[in-house]
Amino acid sequence: MSEIDQSWRRVSVSAFAALFFLPVLADAQENTADPFEVFPLAVHCELKKVQHIFYLSRVDANGVATYISPGRVAGTITVDGTAQRVGGDQAGSCKNKTLKELRESKQTIDTQR
Repeated sequence: MSEIDQSWRRVSVSAFAALFFLPVLADAQENTADPFEVFPLAVHCELKKVQHIFYLSRVDANGVATYISPGRVAGTITVDGTAQRVGGDQAGSCKNKTLKELRESKQTIDTQR
């Protein structure tokens, strides 16, 4: 991959991250809660032999975290619940796992504070 392609990819990922993380930060400030202390920044799952990375998109007032992939696949999870796919019933490597199980299986990317 050329340097230009790599640079463009970094810019694209940064722009994507900004679009999805700014609303999360705004919600965290309004609710005086920090979702990054509870929920991982991203979750890695396999679905139909394809690897997906799901980025934290939002945490609502009820504590439901929504994750979305660049391929427009989404899922939800709560602190004491399990991961569920939004808009589909296909089983992937994250489905029905708790946050603890996702972390133990090294499927999460957490922030270090």
